[in-house]
Amino acid sequence: SSGINAEYGGFAHSLASNYLQFVFRHQGIEGARSALAELKSWNTIPEEGLKVMLNLERENGSSIERMNQLFSELVSRHGSLENWRDYLQFCNSECPEKSGDVLWKCKKCYSDSEIATILQ
Repeated sequence: SSGINAEYGGFAHSLASNYLQFVFRHQGIEGARSALAELKSWNTIPEEGLKVMLNLERENGSSIERMNQLFSELVSRHGSLENWRDYLQFCNSECPEKSGDVLWKCKKCYSDSEIATILQ
């Protein structure tokens, strides 16, 4: 049963990613944003879907605020060390004034040694 769930989870990740990329190609960034909102309403947005949307927003030259909102959502739903590291790197390069707040939130979830890994 766990193998089936893992298989389904992988399928859902790739399906959401492919769906968002398809909508972006055919309807642009606004269509992709609507598609993401629809996926969220089903409460099933997988990690890969959020990462794809971040890449689409980046390609589109979207605002720092929109990117920050998506990163915040990514780490709140899927708070892996890798996602926190990516969020901090984004803040350091695009909005350094937010880095301290993001690091503080990260410290609430992880130990000092894990934080050191993130900061490397």
